[in-house]
Amino acid sequence: MTSKDMQKEVDDWISQYKIGYYSPLAIITQSVEELGELAREVNNRYGPRIKKSPSDTAEIGEEITDVIFAMICLANSQGINLDEMWKKKIEKCYGRDDNRWEKVEHKHWKPEHFEKLSQINSYEELLRIAIDILQKMPQPISQVCGPLTSGGKGSISANADCFRKTILKLNEQEHNIFDQAPFEKIIQKIRANQNHLLPEESNQQLLESFYLPLFKSGFIKKLFFIPGWESSHGAKWEHEKAKEFGIEIIYLEEDF
Repeated sequence: MTSKDMQKEVDDWISQYKIGYYSPLAIITQSVEELGELAREVNNRYGPRIKKSPSDTAEIGEEITDVIFAMICLANSQGINLDEMWKKKIEKCYGRDDNRWEKVEHKHWKPEHFEKLSQINSYEELLRIAIDILQKMPQPISQVCGPLTSGGKGSISANADCFRKTILKLNEQEHNIFDQAPFEKIIQKIRANQNHLLPEESNQQLLESFYLPLFKSGFIKKLFFIPGWESSHGAKWEHEKAKEFGIEIIYLEEDF
């Protein structure tokens, strides 16, 4: 149900009566009363106030609905289209207020995942955490691909920052992004213990022991490729595997 539908339902009900809508001041007064009842119930449940009896209770949802009803009455009485006003509010949230607070990073990661991550010493263990995260994510799941340790922006830190910003922006666009960033330190630790391998051999072991099983799992449905991905051996490998396994490929533009 949209705001427009709710406004119509309220108007249809109010229109039955000759009195029509109360004055704006009367509606505001009523809404304050309803808000007080909501506050009373919240205080009953979460505050220090002790209920006098088991019957001294109400549904929080009902109290919220009473407040909303009063606000819709005010909007209708003033000819305000709440759908339009809501769109303006959301545009303001993603415009003026977009960077007002620190955003949640590593979406879909839980505290227990980070706790297990600190004890990892192999790609097999790393894979188990990744699969656990993927199993609990809503579909369709996407992943960002591009240069990290070489190519791209010219440094690991600059490439990592590009990954971070891309993931945040795609999450804002309601894509379900599998965030690989927390794995990076552990991957570097594992590679540091593989000094008997050539760099090319170490890279290939990472791709085949960790990323290949992820792609084969079928959880990842879409890959977003950051501009400059062609300069990364790993990203080119991911590109080929995406074609092999039928994973959708999307090429992002600069500042998409």
